[in-house]
Amino acid sequence: MPLTITKVTTDDQVYEAPTDFLTLPAGVKRVIFGFNAISFKTRPAGMRYYHRLIGREVDWHPPIISEEIQYFNLLPGDYAFEVQAVDRDLNYSTPTTLNFTVPTPFHKTALFLVPTVGGSAILLGILVMQTILFFKRRRQVSVYQGIAVEEIKAAREMQLSLLPETAPHIEGFDIAAVCEPATEVGGDYFTYLWLDEDKTHLGIVLMDVTGHRMAAATKAFLASGMLQLDSRRVSSPSEILSKMHQSLQEILPKKAFVATSIVQINLRDYTLTHFNEGLPEPILRKLETPARMNTREFGCGICLKALVVQRKLAQEWVDAILSDGRTLTAPTELADDMTVVVVKVL
Repeated sequence: MPLTITKVTTDDQVYEAPTDFLTLPAGVKRVIFGFNAISFKTRPAGMRYYHRLIGREVDWHPPIISEEIQYFNLLPGDYAFEVQAVDRDLNYSTPTTLNFTVPTPFHKTALFLVPTVGGSAILLGILVMQTILFFKRRRQVSVYQGIAVEEIKAAREMQLSLLPETAPHIEGFDIAAVCEPATEVGGDYFTYLWLDEDKTHLGIVLMDVTGHRMAAATKAFLASGMLQLDSRRVSSPSEILSKMHQSLQEILPKKAFVATSIVQINLRDYTLTHFNEGLPEPILRKLETPARMNTREFGCGICLKALVVQRKLAQEWVDAILSDGRTLTAPTELADDMTVVVVKVL
């Protein structure tokens, strides 16, 4: 059950999606912690949250429904805010922790109160203390950066594990695919499904989740799980999309969308049926006519140059389309994930 601290709000500052060690303003009066957990089975209003602030309290507070909690007049010092979610079936999430410090206002430090006699010694002491503090903080930041890198690495491995390792081997067809996130993790997803027991109808699913990085990856994990669950209950692509829509509507936050396309290929009569919810309409290219270069289709006709040249293997098509996509965004980095699936009839 994914649980994240979404933001920290102080008197006049907002820290969005904090993951590293925070240093709050000295003399802060109010601190508000926002958090959110996503469950396959429980609506947001049905979640409960335990919390505590280590450094101020030891025991966990009783569970609350609200997705934020606030503290007032924190004394200078180091703290660790912990939150844990529980769903309607009493499944507990792993506690999520955010470490932070509240510095002592300078006018309350002993150095400020010391008489000005011996100012040089005081200045030297300040420099020594600041140097020690700097290296201490740098070590802390290094530790938290290492943890963040490991978490992102684990998330990437999890996302890659959801994707098919190989394309299905079907006589008369050559299939290749790739999913390339713009960052370490992303919100694109694809997979293959057999839509009947006789394996005569192959389904190819493409998904694009709103957002980027961990937020999009979390929604993609949920959507892929819903797809696997609903595809076992029904076999029609239209019914799968309908079931997924109902399920995701209950658990995803507002303004979160999962655009999905399912292509059904009948391997007996070589017909293709396309089911679409939210993705761009497909472009049909016939062998006897050139590819259409409508800039409204994919943002720029350059993306379709790969379709003009005939190629022998499906993987060659995938590589050419990815190359055109990178050319389109050069010299800047990719701003969005790229997912390509090619099915070639032999």
